[in-house]
Amino acid sequence: MTLHFSIEYRTNWGQNVEVELCFLSVDGKSHWQRIPLETDDGLNWKGVYMLKARGKQMRYTYIITEAPQSSSVGEKVNVVRREWDVVPRMFPANDARTYFFIDHWRDVPAASYRYTDAFQVATGIWKMPIATMALFPRTFLFRILAPQLALGERVALVGDQPSLGNWDTARALPMIQSERNEWLISISGDGLLLPFQYKYVVIGENQTVKWEEGENRQSPSAVQWSSGLPPEHQHNASMGNGQWVLALTDGEIRLKAPHWKVAGLVVPLFSLRTEGSQGVGDFGDLKEIVNWAVQTGMHAIQLLPINDTIQERTKTDSYPYNAISVHALHPVYADLRQLPLADAEKLASFQERWQQLNALPALNYVEVVQLKEEYLHLLYEEQRRSVCQKAAYRTFVSENAEWLQPYSVFCHLRDTYGTPCFSKWPKLSTYNHSGVMKYIDRYAKAVEYYVFVQYLLHTQLADAADYARHHHVFLKGDLPIGISPCSVEAWHEPHLFHMDMAAGAPPDDFAQDGQNWGFPTYDWERMSSDGYLWWKQRLSGMAQYFSAYRIDHILGFFRIWQIPKDSPTALLGQFSPALPMSIEEIESYGLHFNSELFVRDAKQPKCYHPRISVIGKGVWYSLPKCEQDAFIRLYDDFFFRRHNEFWAAQAMRKLPALLAASNMLVCGEDLGMVPECVGPVMRQLGILSLEIQAMPKTYGETFAQLHRNPYRSVDTIFTHDMPTLRLWWKENPERTQTYYNTVLEHDGEAPAELSGWLCEEIVSHHLNSPSMLCLISLQDWLSIDEELRNPDMAAERINVPSNPKNYWCYRMHLPISKLRDAQSLNERLHLLITRSERT
Repeated sequence: MTLHFSIEYRTNWGQNVEVELCFLSVDGKSHWQRIPLETDDGLNWKGVYMLKARGKQMRYTYIITEAPQSSSVGEKVNVVRREWDVVPRMFPANDARTYFFIDHWRDVPAASYRYTDAFQVATGIWKMPIATMALFPRTFLFRILAPQLALGERVALVGDQPSLGNWDTARALPMIQSERNEWLISISGDGLLLPFQYKYVVIGENQTVKWEEGENRQSPSAVQWSSGLPPEHQHNASMGNGQWVLALTDGEIRLKAPHWKVAGLVVPLFSLRTEGSQGVGDFGDLKEIVNWAVQTGMHAIQLLPINDTIQERTKTDSYPYNAISVHALHPVYADLRQLPLADAEKLASFQERWQQLNALPALNYVEVVQLKEEYLHLLYEEQRRSVCQKAAYRTFVSENAEWLQPYSVFCHLRDTYGTPCFSKWPKLSTYNHSGVMKYIDRYAKAVEYYVFVQYLLHTQLADAADYARHHHVFLKGDLPIGISPCSVEAWHEPHLFHMDMAAGAPPDDFAQDGQNWGFPTYDWERMSSDGYLWWKQRLSGMAQYFSAYRIDHILGFFRIWQIPKDSPTALLGQFSPALPMSIEEIESYGLHFNSELFVRDAKQPKCYHPRISVIGKGVWYSLPKCEQDAFIRLYDDFFFRRHNEFWAAQAMRKLPALLAASNMLVCGEDLGMVPECVGPVMRQLGILSLEIQAMPKTYGETFAQLHRNPYRSVDTIFTHDMPTLRLWWKENPERTQTYYNTVLEHDGEAPAELSGWLCEEIVSHHLNSPSMLCLISLQDWLSIDEELRNPDMAAERINVPSNPKNYWCYRMHLPISKLRDAQSLNERLHLLITRSERT
């Protein structure tokens, strides 16, 4: 087969355009290779290659590369940019054909969210049937992306030649949908002459026609594409005996996309309550909250992390961001109602215990974990043979072996030798596969229990996720920024992390002294060596259940607040990576070097970082006025200007790999000390920002103005790290008074207690913001109804970040069935959501 590639792309000096080509064989294997293109002017890149097909299909994308800075022999070129490749360029591979690919570089489209699982689920076009396209001996293949279509609309092609309908839309050629939002059609080259003009039109269910905007599209001239054909065939596409395909990939149809807006709720899974819960919300309860979301017109449910956190089996394990595995699900979320024991007497005993736990106002984490584990061990003894012989079980084990095997060994070691403390565990090769496999062989049955439980959890969550999708509700997951130092990953893959460092956050509104999360920081150089495979596997696992996800502390992909592992305070941290300052540079600001004002760089001992939050402290006041001013200038330059391009480049190396790993809608938690580069990078990549009115991003504002929220954002009132709306109202009367008078625009004194009608007004304001997603906590939704809401508002607080021993135990004070029966509230919520055009 012969492949002709042609694309326009203005490169910088030292950059090249390459094609990343992949053949897909019938056995599911992928065969990759790179093809370099050539240019005479740095704009028009071309290449002609003859090769043998290594599969039945092929796909390709363009990448931008540059040579490494060092001249080491064999060092790989750097990939500095990739095309947006959510909808791949896919073609049948045939050695007898010649292919002409005339392309345009594909940036992340403005409506990229319409290609995500979240959009597909909420709008009811999840997993529509996909057609395939037959080719003629000589074929013009047209491809167009049309994410703007409504249900029932289709795309057609019309042009200036008889075989294109002569501009008559009644004779327009119907296209077929081949991928998400992609439409294509093949036309025989025997009846089409070059050059020609054409356009795409949208045909509605009642045969209404919408023409795409802009000028007519132009086919390439014969000279542009036919360099590989004999001269006598270069002017008439119908001539020649060879088999060829001329592919015209036209980007997006030129039509405006209406804004898609959705409302949803935010609730930890452990907080759900039904009459049958076993003391904690579970995967079965998830279906019930989906039903309530449907009743009220919501299309999204956001959860906190649901991974296994069992380390000490104490209250500290309730912290959902300290998982022992980034893949394994928490056994506490198993719905035991779906897993009845054969022993009726034992089953009745467990039911009595879980009913007592379910009657408690809050989660008793320790007792619930104990109950679930006892139950699951008995279930394993009863059903291991029948379950483990299922084809679905064997498939699950095979597809997830890479993480299941070390996880199951880790759990057995934990339960045999106690809390994860690797130095006290028996010596086991953690860097190769054989050590884990030998352990599994030795303790096969005991280790298999953990695999058995993960299979059951996967089955239940997948079922709940499919149930939600079927009801046009998507689940939004949470991607924690760190991994636990006592996790499978830290034990089995320590080379991917800086185990002597801890991640955290500098001082902010959540914690005046900063936060030390205790998570080891990532070794990004190691992770990049295989194209961030660790992250891709993590996200592809999440995508089985979730259609969207929140990147916890997205700033960590630009830079992380890194603290020496044993440091007593987060104030001694520094951003990493960073561009530290030499003493000479420091003194160039008109400031004498003072070691109390600076922190030594972790990698360059002769360079320094200004100490965070030192302005206004004693050592700063001890300086002469001129040096105080000099330090402020240095401080502002270092933290808010110096690193903008540098940190943007760091994020652009990492985040595109995450986005390419799935079709989930990506949202970033961009709160705190946010560099200027964060917003532009998130906008370029199509990542939704987080907007909280009480945490304005414009300097000098007390409250953000909701009407200025960017469309590509998530609006919420408060997060799980903050008080609920009613608690916030009482925390600071002076602040509340300002909000009451200036934001709500009410005269007089603010009421001491937040009434239901005021809660409804505040919720309505947020729903009517321009933000794509408006996701409000369950507590704040319920605050509207004074009869239904929890009289003990303090019990609704989920987390206090300044408290490292916070107990995550909030549960709904009433069962979901009572929400479903609350007709008045549900009708009010549905009306609020409908009026805000979030449907």
